Amino acid sequence: MTSAGLRWTASTAGLSPPPRLSASVEQALASPAPTVTGDLTIAGATRPVPLQLAVHDGAGTVRISGSTHIVQSDFGIKPFSAFLGALKVKDTVELAVDVSLPG
Repeated sequence: MTSAGLRWTASTAGLSPPPRLSASVEQALASPAPTVTGDLTIAGATRPVPLQLAVHDGAGTVRISGSTHIVQSDFGIKPFSAFLGALKVKDTVELAVDVSLPG
């Protein structure tokens, strides 16, 4: 998997280089509901991230989707805050993955 299948939140959208997730596709296709560990790089920090995935085999396409929770501060990201702290994003956020591959 590459970063192409990830939907990034506003707090990571302006990061350069963009966030990247690497995981073994073969590992994901070995079971209909695997848990794989990928390497997630955000803001220059790389951490292992376990992902509970679902594999859907369609007409000529394999779709892999899943999610996990990450802690932004583990990657050196200060959670978003505005209006003198009246509007805040929690430090723990959901990371969703949705990738379609040719079958």
